[in-house]
Amino acid sequence: VLLMTAGSATAGPSETESTRESGRSPSLDALKRAFIASEQGKHEEALTHFQRALENSSTSELRFQAYVGLGSEAAALGRLDEARENFEQALLIRPDNAETLFSLGLVAKEQDRYQEAASLFANAAVRNPSLSEAMVELGVVYEILGRHEEAADACWRAVTVRPEDQGALLCLGVARYHLGLYQGAVQAFEAVIELNPDSPRARYGLGLAKIYLNDNDGAIAEYLALKPLDPDLAKDLYLRIPVQD
Repeated sequence: VLLMTAGSATAGPSETESTRESGRSPSLDALKRAFIASEQGKHEEALTHFQRALENSSTSELRFQAYVGLGSEAAALGRLDEARENFEQALLIRPDNAETLFSLGLVAKEQDRYQEAASLFANAAVRNPSLSEAMVELGVVYEILGRHEEAADACWRAVTVRPEDQGALLCLGVARYHLGLYQGAVQAFEAVIELNPDSPRARYGLGLAKIYLNDNDGAIAEYLALKPLDPDLAKDLYLRIPVQD
């Protein structure tokens, strides 16, 4: 899910902008209608309103809001090239906006442009260190690229910001597993399970890590817990457990 710009796009234009537009601006009215349509999942309708807001905007802030909205709605509809173009236009106005950098990074990731996505996520995290989602996505992309040490570092930093972020903990567990740090992976996966006992990915990852720690009984326990959650993953885990004499 793409982020609208925190504190601005989600809440609408600022009071200062509203005052400048005398409260009856066609652009502001269109933005308000767009936000309502977006919240209702009416993405095509929201696109129409954001386009009208852009056409009637008289300030750079209103243009920025409209471009971000157009990008978010296009992405929600799977129109990634269109989303990219609008997010890029928004960044020409506010190049340091972390949430828009993050949103463009998600588009790049969906387009399999992983190096670009990594750069955008890293930039977003620098601009807004509290944006833990950027660090999680950076870790995920690093995993895809096989850069496991960097993935572990990114996801650990996300965990320090939000210790109960399941995505960050899963990412950390996967990265540690690929680095051969199986006990650390167990700790990360167990933290996810403590928050969500029905997480198939955490159960599967924990089972794999326990196999490499020669804890086959523990791996069997995870298989049994995983079986009703995801039979296919459970079968894969079971086939990896060494046969005991």
